[in-house]
Amino acid sequence: MGSAAVIAGIQIATAVVGTAVAVKSSKDAGDAAEQAGEFNARVAENDSTRAKNAALDAKARGSVNAQAVETRGRQLAALQASQFAAQGIDAFGGTAALALSDTAANTRRDALTMQDNASEEARVANQTADDGFLRSGLLKAEARNAGTAGNLNAFSAGLSGVSKVSGKWNTYNNTFNKKENA
Repeated sequence: MGSAAVIAGIQIATAVVGTAVAVKSSKDAGDAAEQAGEFNARVAENDSTRAKNAALDAKARGSVNAQAVETRGRQLAALQASQFAAQGIDAFGGTAALALSDTAANTRRDALTMQDNASEEARVANQTADDGFLRSGLLKAEARNAGTAGNLNAFSAGLSGVSKVSGKWNTYNNTFNKKENA
């Protein structure tokens, strides 16, 4: 076998190895991108779950805080009434009654503000959770597409490699046949 045949053989071997490497790296890149996308989707789902839990917590805290405000308001009204009584003032008439009425109204307003703030916090957390679940779905689709793209790139690299090997084989075959026929 002459040097042309050896060179052609080396070219065929390197084309085969190059094709195998290209196919493997394309497949691995697609698999890695798919796994990263799936991981990111799971992270988005976990974030969404935490946001849903934060929404539930906000609502619960709002109720507890509102009840605490109402309890303190009742205690303040009782303290005011006892101070009025200690001074001999009728707590249920005139200015004393207005003061107790203002205390009750302010207490109720503060309790409602607590609940409203908690409801807004819960609304924002629920929106964040919903956005996260949507983002998770998008990330899963992107992950599947990345895996498919890697497979298609691997297939394309394989076809390209087969074409290169075929060309090298034809060159080798033609060179070898010409020398034998001469």
